[in-house]
Amino acid sequence: MKKSVSYYLIFLLLIISCKKENESVTIITEEKRIIETSEYPCIDSDYIMYKETATMWEKSWAGVFTNPQENASISPVLQFSNDSINKLLDKFTGREPIGVRIYYILLEDKDIVPSLAMVNLESCKKDQTCDDCVLISTIYGEEEFISSKEADTLRGFWEDASDTYPDHTPVYGYNYGYEKIKELMNSSENAVSNPSEAAINIKYGLHTLGPLDTELFTDPNSPSTDLNVTGSIVYANIIYANTINTDNAQRNSADPEFDFDFAMPCPAYCSGNGSE
Repeated sequence: MKKSVSYYLIFLLLIISCKKENESVTIITEEKRIIETSEYPCIDSDYIMYKETATMWEKSWAGVFTNPQENASISPVLQFSNDSINKLLDKFTGREPIGVRIYYILLEDKDIVPSLAMVNLESCKKDQTCDDCVLISTIYGEEEFISSKEADTLRGFWEDASDTYPDHTPVYGYNYGYEKIKELMNSSENAVSNPSEAAINIKYGLHTLGPLDTELFTDPNSPSTDLNVTGSIVYANIIYANTINTDNAQRNSADPEFDFDFAMPCPAYCSGNGSE
């Protein structure tokens, strides 16, 4: 009953969950230009989320899953620090990454709650690949760089698992423009005085797809895609700015310092539909 009530409330809120935001900004970093999102549809989301909707998504996740670190019905907080994201950007061998893709991964094939892997995007179709250019943030509060090959294995664990979840439309990750990440990071009060302490935190949510979500969450070029996704459930990221804190419990209790970003999902916007 708890699960069904959460899903029903999410479905109602979906109608008012997002609003248009017609802004596109080019941010200049110290060494690399970050491309405007409007140039690439896989990261060109002109919606922002209401805080109340994101809160409901998070509560829906907690009604179904358990945080393995805290053994409680509360979403884990996964963190990407400003320093780590800058190192990821520095690892890009070209001049202009179009953004990042944040994949869901499982550290072990028997795990249930995913960790996250962030990778530079060369294009909507192509991730950057190398020996140490995938930044992961684990459900246990750790950040590290791993190889693309290692990341592929961990991504495969999640894809195999999520494809079998009943009443779910599988989501393998989300695409974000770098300027959105930097905007969130710079919104932290600590970012100005101490940039090395700035970070983005991510919590998990679940929400129900409405009739207008088919194009966003399905790839019509895939013969195996079920285009009737209305009423199914998808994983979601709830992203906000905060400061570095190695204590996961304290990060859970921290108040967000910014609003939430709506992103373009994989697989629909990772190849085929929504690509270059």
